[in-house]
Amino acid sequence: KKFTVFVPASVFSPELPTELGNEKTVVQGIADCAFVENGEIVIVDYKTDSNVTEQELLERYSGQLRIYRRALQECLNMPVKSTLIYSFSLGKTIEVE
Repeated sequence: KKFTVFVPASVFSPELPTELGNEKTVVQGIADCAFVENGEIVIVDYKTDSNVTEQELLERYSGQLRIYRRALQECLNMPVKSTLIYSFSLGKTIEVE
């Protein structure tokens, strides 16, 4: 699912002064997989990183997926049930809080 949304700059840099933090930033992205389950969106992002731990994947990609959550919720006007990383290397799904 492709998306384009405006996000306050403070999402990326919380330390910005209020005036600058409220400036809108254009964010474009593509969610690998998004589907509706019981009226809520489930987002799955596939990762091919090798030789990584679950924690490393969460540290690398949680910020990206929080933006995807916000964007798809806004674009589709539906709540997000869960945001997940599927790691091919680990062969498992990791929930992003």
